Amino acid sequence: MQPCLFFLLLCLAAIPVQSCSVPVFRYALERWPASPYELFVFHRGQLSPAQQELMKRFSPDATNAMPANLVARAVDLDADPPAQLASLWGQHQSDALPAGVLVYPRGGLAQGAVWSGAFDEAAAGRLADSPFRRRLTQRLLRGESAVWILLEGGDKAKDDAAGAVLRKRLDHLQQTLKPPKLDAEDVTNRVISVAESELKIAFGLLRLSRTDPAEELLVRMLLRSEDDLAESKEPCAFPVFGRGRVLYALVGDGINDENIDEAGSFLTGPCSCIVKEENPGFDLLLAADWDRLVRLTATSESEPPELTGLTSLAAPSGADQVAGGVPAKPASSNTASTNMAVPRTASSARWSRAVLVAVGVCAGALIVGTFLVLRRKE
Repeated sequence: MQPCLFFLLLCLAAIPVQSCSVPVFRYALERWPASPYELFVFHRGQLSPAQQELMKRFSPDATNAMPANLVARAVDLDADPPAQLASLWGQHQSDALPAGVLVYPRGGLAQGAVWSGAFDEAAAGRLADSPFRRRLTQRLLRGESAVWILLEGGDKAKDDAAGAVLRKRLDHLQQTLKPPKLDAEDVTNRVISVAESELKIAFGLLRLSRTDPAEELLVRMLLRSEDDLAESKEPCAFPVFGRGRVLYALVGDGINDENIDEAGSFLTGPCSCIVKEENPGFDLLLAADWDRLVRLTATSESEPPELTGLTSLAAPSGADQVAGGVPAKPASSNTASTNMAVPRTASSARWSRAVLVAVGVCAGALIVGTFLVLRRKE
């Protein structure tokens, strides 16, 4: 090994690894904005005034914008759209225009189209809002560590058995798991907005039928998040935390104590400041002004306001994107394993400076070492 390379490795090894004491579920709720879904609205020629107003609901600059992680883009088929959008239209084209195609957020584990159909008033309302998703959002805002969605497979005996396993084990975890002790520095830096005494371990469980017409889009989001889920008729369990982040799916026999414990322990444990390039899991499309509602629940002792529909929520404030954390999926969950990614914290500023200094020193050492080696060869 060349001396310069050896010195470089020593420099990298000397960089300290710091961690955050805030539990993952709370950090994600406060500081991890949900990634936006994209809605492409295909049309020919000029949109009508009513259709233009409908599009404005998904514009972050509009006063009546939907408070949801959803952005829309109009695509005029007569204006020679880009090849990628032309291909998307070719896969989902419809005789009725304008037509919408909803796709998962970019860069996540789930990719591709979730839904396609006529883009009208009724479709626009169903895309971001539904009774089940309101209940899910409400429970996350109450500070529950995670809300598990049990997506029924259709066999009542199997669905009931899976529900019983989940509820029994989640009750056990609520009694045995404890939130990490908050570091004084994290409190001082306002990494978390609630007192340590308000951090409670709680797991919700909601059952969802695959045939519920009001929740067709949610069912599609869950089942199309991985290639093999839609084909399975087994019950599936999805732990949801933060602002609607789905950790991964447990399918059939994968709904067991070991896998439930792994998810529960990670979500209630302290987050790490190391950020991986790829973030496993995916975000659900939910209608909520998370920044405002999280602040509201953190500064008052009352329950979060009842979510009765999109009109009850203000437009999103557009917080900066912050990387967040989810663990690798267990191999026994019947789905493909993924890498781990975990959230940054306020103390990451010092960590970033330390990295820059170390990299600078190492780069200088590498240049000097390379120069000396070349001189020696001469």
